[in-house]
Amino acid sequence: KITSYGYVVKNTGITVLDASIKMAFKLFEAKMKLKQSEQRFKLIANCSFEAIIIHQNGYFIEANDQYYAMTGYQKEELIGKQLIPLTVAPESIDLIKQQITSQSLDSYEALGLRKNGEKIPIEVRVREINQNNDIIRVAAIRDVSKYKQIEQSLKQSEELFRNQFLYSPIPQFIWQYDGQDFI
Repeated sequence: KITSYGYVVKNTGITVLDASIKMAFKLFEAKMKLKQSEQRFKLIANCSFEAIIIHQNGYFIEANDQYYAMTGYQKEELIGKQLIPLTVAPESIDLIKQQITSQSLDSYEALGLRKNGEKIPIEVRVREINQNNDIIRVAAIRDVSKYKQIEQSLKQSEELFRNQFLYSPIPQFIWQYDGQDFI
């Protein structure tokens, strides 16, 4: 006889024993497949260029290595903690809260906050998962500091060129050749 917990009671027949052994092997095999699936997921998450974080109502659940590198926190420091005061710059807190409460799935830009207090421009893209009737949010976060620096340099270069062109004492022309004529 097999109990409700899957244990075989003494003095049972060979058929029950055989079924119990097969059930134990299937359970072991299922656990191994689950472990392999978790390892594959972790590998995929850690190969991403973006930081990936999983949270529920702003409370930390899990993250990939890039998230820890970006923020400067270790997993142990974040478990069960509210992320917004720790990892979002004060001027972006209202925006982040609005995104969470509205359940928006649009990507947006905000200012993140590293453990050392440094502010970093970030781009955030969020998806939701319904897990046991709880809404879990998965966010992919990209540090856009380099892009912002390039954008600023381009604006400065354009401004410099515009000023040189407009205020030059020497007449200047901009020509464009369309293959047949100068325009």
